[in-house]
Amino acid sequence: MSHVLWACPYANGVWSKMGGKLQKCQISKEAFGNLVSHLFLYLKKEEVENWAVVAWSLWNARNRWIHERVQSSLESIVDRGVSLLRDYKRVQEKSESR
Repeated sequence: MSHVLWACPYANGVWSKMGGKLQKCQISKEAFGNLVSHLFLYLKKEEVENWAVVAWSLWNARNRWIHERVQSSLESIVDRGVSLLRDYKRVQEKSESR
């Protein structure tokens, strides 16, 4: 799982589109749990949230490639994850204000 979400060249391309610490984070082929622990230790809450939704989007894009042979652009993977998080936060804000 670490390879698909972090170490493969395609995943590296996705993270390079994110910028900031995620782009520069130098973790190689470690176990997935170690990767997540490292991210939780060194990133801010917002950066971890962004990582989680973009990782989900990357995994989803991988599944689309395997099952449908549809390849998503790096930008669309990032945009989909960030959009999902933004929509989630918007709904949470509305429900808290009620």
